[in-house]
Amino acid sequence: MEQWRYRRRLEAKRTDAVSVLGMDLFVPDTVLDPAAFKTGPCLARALAAHVSPGDAVLDVGTGSGVVALYAAQRGARACATDLNPAAVRATRVNAMLNGLEVDAREGDLFAPFAERRFAVVTFNPPFFQGDADGHPLDLALKDRPGLPTLRRFVAALPSMLEPDGIALVVGSTNGAMDAMRACYEGFDVTLARAEERWSERLLVDALRVRS
Repeated sequence: MEQWRYRRRLEAKRTDAVSVLGMDLFVPDTVLDPAAFKTGPCLARALAAHVSPGDAVLDVGTGSGVVALYAAQRGARACATDLNPAAVRATRVNAMLNGLEVDAREGDLFAPFAERRFAVVTFNPPFFQGDADGHPLDLALKDRPGLPTLRRFVAALPSMLEPDGIALVVGSTNGAMDAMRACYEGFDVTLARAEERWSERLLVDALRVRS
């Protein structure tokens, strides 16, 4: 995969204020910019077909909060988690900026909401395999070989979903899509959305616990 394309996006000069999916967002420099990294907006658009007013929705690894905010716009009871405290603060700020309610909490994967169950869970995982340099932006993009973060997410997912619940996971053909899909044992997997970009294809897989 041409990871240099993503490195160029990380290094590109931008302001902290962006507009995505009709929402004005504050994006600090340690949080992935959804105006440059399109997996977040792609995941949000996939979510639109699977969420109804009143649904409990959890966005894992929320970043700027764009997916959680999009769920809240559609009347969902939106929750969000992220290991990066700057991302959690940004999500809370962005909810206020857009007049929305999102319960954003700092923590690893599902840990902040371990007592809850959700109709829809979304995840924009680190989908490159390699050693991250420790910077929050690099950690958001890179997982160790074998994708242990995604595997932990998948292992815990059944206990976090309501009956007939669904998870939506986004990836890129520039990343480790085959390795990602190899993690989905025990789930029925369908393609929920595909978006073509000049350098890649963005794919959102829908996961349902196999009965």
